[in-house]
Amino acid sequence: MKKRFLLPLVSAVLLSGCFSAPAPTHYYMLNLGEPTASPKQFPCRIYLQKTTIDQAYKRQNIVYRESPYEFMFYGNSLWASAPASLINQSIQGYFLRLNIVDFFESNVTARPDFELLSHVEVIEEVDEGENRFARIAIKFIFRKTDNEQDLWSKRYDQKRAYSGNKVKDMAIASSELLASYLDDVSKEIQKVLSSIPESELRASMESSNLQTADKQLENAEENIEAPEEE
Repeated sequence: MKKRFLLPLVSAVLLSGCFSAPAPTHYYMLNLGEPTASPKQFPCRIYLQKTTIDQAYKRQNIVYRESPYEFMFYGNSLWASAPASLINQSIQGYFLRLNIVDFFESNVTARPDFELLSHVEVIEEVDEGENRFARIAIKFIFRKTDNEQDLWSKRYDQKRAYSGNKVKDMAIASSELLASYLDDVSKEIQKVLSSIPESELRASMESSNLQTADKQLENAEENIEAPEEE
């Protein structure tokens, strides 16, 4: 009797394993928190260019490494959106809360005075034995819009250690790392803007506002239909 029921019992165990629920997918965000209050607001307009990223990090899956020669990613742990988009949104949110300029925009509403560009080279988890780190390598460029002259640029590449082995801990460490970069970026931008006379900044912004208003009026006039002749 025992032999007769052995095969059905094994089959039932195997089938129960085949129909087990798949592992759930988890999505992670960057949350930079509140930046340090800015002592001064500059009368100018900065346009945030779309963040670009190296090809290897374009997918949503969170990348992790156990050696410089291996490139792996989690199957069920993803960024909430494409990493370049997530970082771009984080940069915009940071500067909007910091409020160091009259206008900080990712959609152009008038000719901007300056542009902020960012390119991500690395965003990943690094595992070194029992130690885990978040690593982000990113380059920023701050330049004049009219002549594309670089006024400041810097490449950041650091690792931030964190405790625990959850991907959420890596996302928190990544947020802290990016926030520390942006604290420095904002200080450098303020140094550049402080070196330009405020009257010059204000005149440039007023000029761009007038040009935009003239263009909007011109477009409105073109869209007015001529009255039909009786």
